[in-house]
Amino acid sequence: MTRDKSFYMYAWVLSPMVYFFAFGYTEIPNQIIFSYIICLGMLGLFLVYSNSLTAVGIGPLISFILSYYLAFYIVSFWELFPGTTIEHGKFELLNLFNAMTAYLIGRNYRPEQLFARYHQLGVLIIFVTVMQLIFDPQVSRYGYGLQLMLCLPVALMINRYLIVVFGIAVLLASVHKTPIGGAIIGLLVTLFFMWKKPVQHIELSASYLKRGKVRHKTAPLASVYILLALLISGGAVLFFSEQVVSTISRFIPGESLNVLGFTIRSAGVDYNREYVNDATLILFSEYFLKGIGYMNFYAWTGLDAGIFYTTNLDRDIFGVNLHNSYATWALEGGVLVLVTVILLFYSTAKKLMVLLASGPYRDFGILAVAWVASLLLYCAYHQGHMTMQFWSVVGLIFGFYSQSLSERRGLGRLA
Repeated sequence: MTRDKSFYMYAWVLSPMVYFFAFGYTEIPNQIIFSYIICLGMLGLFLVYSNSLTAVGIGPLISFILSYYLAFYIVSFWELFPGTTIEHGKFELLNLFNAMTAYLIGRNYRPEQLFARYHQLGVLIIFVTVMQLIFDPQVSRYGYGLQLMLCLPVALMINRYLIVVFGIAVLLASVHKTPIGGAIIGLLVTLFFMWKKPVQHIELSASYLKRGKVRHKTAPLASVYILLALLISGGAVLFFSEQVVSTISRFIPGESLNVLGFTIRSAGVDYNREYVNDATLILFSEYFLKGIGYMNFYAWTGLDAGIFYTTNLDRDIFGVNLHNSYATWALEGGVLVLVTVILLFYSTAKKLMVLLASGPYRDFGILAVAWVASLLLYCAYHQGHMTMQFWSVVGLIFGFYSQSLSERRGLGRLA
């Protein structure tokens, strides 16, 4: 691998950490992440122009995303608050760059290279989360739960069971809720495929993980390793017991839960989400088919309810998003956007089936199915479609599919 290609992979993998620190610890998060993603995209275009990378086959991905944007733009002609789509839609350009960059990764790099870099990213997130737990206890959520949720199935596939368990322990102390459920689903999907048919042997050379060849073990043996690792991570959970209790309290539906004589009180009802659900039903009754326009729910609630919360940097946030990608597509986008999303999902699913049936790419196919399952859950409780992870997974699937197609045609990776 050339130095330029290696640098590009590292720069892409680290983009979630740039996002994490920009939005958590700076006053200009949008400017920082926008600049970083644009620069990463420009670097990708330069590498394509210099023939270090290839973008062959990227056309369908770009067409789907542009159709998605076009559908929202058409809806903007009758949106509730004129100009809102244009005002906020410019940030959606990041999703186009995220998807295109991820496509270049999938089109030009081997699956095991992706696994190695994602494993290292998972280790970094675990470390940063622990540091945040120790030195910055005032934040409401610790670490980057969404990204760690996607890193743990990678660790499982390459037999890094301690990382899997440490990651789960960190998530339990992170006060995140949906990422825990997403991580569990992703790990279960991965274990299902490993149990059904052991995954192919993956060679992670010294240049990737400095561990030589790593062979996959069967799911039963993986389960034994995880159980043993749980004992080791128990100490970490006890050390951050206060945060763990806070996390568990968010899952308790009633007033309290008694476990071995220890009572954990429920975090209570999330009145903000109740308000969002009620407001969604009110608007659905009138605007379901035609849509209200991109980010118009945010504008509507800003006028209706005012300040929703104040960030850890003392920024007042007016209005709230739907916190549900499916509701966003249906309410803000209406039928036009729903059609483009369904077509994108259908095309992505077809490519996933091809990857699962392809020997050299089956491992990535398994991982992608786990990612998709986790993200589908995440999208039910958050604006998943506005995250770099959502579009990166789509781009990777399209990219590795194109790479496998070229290899079957005898064109190679850099066709």
